Amino acid sequence: MASINESNTYETNKSTTGGAIQPKKFAICYHGMTRSTRFVYQSHIENIFNIITENNSTYDVYLHTWRSNYNIVWDKKIPIPNDYTEHLFLNPKGYQIDEQDVFLRSINFNDYYYPNTREWIPELIRNYLCALESQKRCFTMCKDSNIKYDYVIFVRPDTLIKNKIPYNYILQSPSPFSLNSIFIPNDGWFEGYNDRFAIVKFDMAHYYAYRINELKYYRRNVNFIVAERYLKYIVDKYYKLEPIEFKFDLIRSM
Repeated sequence: MASINESNTYETNKSTTGGAIQPKKFAICYHGMTRSTRFVYQSHIENIFNIITENNSTYDVYLHTWRSNYNIVWDKKIPIPNDYTEHLFLNPKGYQIDEQDVFLRSINFNDYYYPNTREWIPELIRNYLCALESQKRCFTMCKDSNIKYDYVIFVRPDTLIKNKIPYNYILQSPSPFSLNSIFIPNDGWFEGYNDRFAIVKFDMAHYYAYRINELKYYRRNVNFIVAERYLKYIVDKYYKLEPIEFKFDLIRSM
């Protein structure tokens, strides 16, 4: 299990063979409704952004979100309007906002929800589809920049992060980070794996970012849709799982 009780500064960031870890370039991809970003963004700066720069590495932020006339938490519509300026707190290099209802009209919901069978709550499936499509569009924006990144961090913008990203553990040399490694928090797995944060190599990030592409097949041939369970299906298919100790809470609309 990963240990985070270590210095995260470049000066003490040494490999097991005595050499310094080489600087890396990260893309940080945010997806979904920003909702509470104004309340939590400092935790991202302190626990992700600053740790990267303290280790002599660099990062760019990309963020995709939806425009919607309502805000949904679980299966409830709540009367709190979305703030479409919250992305500014994260200073993204690339930012995109699309109409959520246009996307939902473009899909056939019956490909993902089979009436009269065992299913997740339909509102949760719609929320999940929007989250996955947002993640896909965010990574596409990153990829279309034609910048060559080493790693991609996928994270939601409505998370309050509680501890520093374990940079030294992830990038130590000899590194556990093989080409197909994926680093996922070691809690919140429920029926599968935590689907709210991940770190992967850029060249393998598309399997994670574009997993909505395989969702129809999964629902038709494997099982009904639950977010964590479906992620386990994708991770077990394409990646080597590396659990890390990285704690955060989702902060809903306030």
